[in-house]
Amino acid sequence: SSDLSGGGVRSVQLVEGNEVRWCGLVLHVRTMEVRADYRRYNNQHLRDAATVTFAGKPGDVFRRKAVGFIKAKLQPILADASINSRFRVRYNLYQAALFGGMKTLAYAGALATLLPLNQSHLLGTIRAA
Repeated sequence: SSDLSGGGVRSVQLVEGNEVRWCGLVLHVRTMEVRADYRRYNNQHLRDAATVTFAGKPGDVFRRKAVGFIKAKLQPILADASINSRFRVRYNLYQAALFGGMKTLAYAGALATLLPLNQSHLLGTIRAA
């Protein structure tokens, strides 16, 4: 990998082949297709990437966060068919949903360490997401 920023700040990084990492995205330099960069989650438990709230109404916070986990990874550029192929758009949507689901599961597991699981609330949260 090479530093392309010129000032020693590693903001743009050339990675294997024809891809550049930039601001949480990976850009293909020939096709200009864009995908999310999940590399920062390597070797990290997803439970560590979410702040779990036990105060107030933790079930309501859980629902908001579950929807937010998916929305956070669904940046408009990832679903833009004028930039990405149909395959890449579907792939990006799949990745965002999968990541959101995995993060939601990790959050639910952390929440369940102190609170009993309310199955109907959990299913409602899945439907809302």
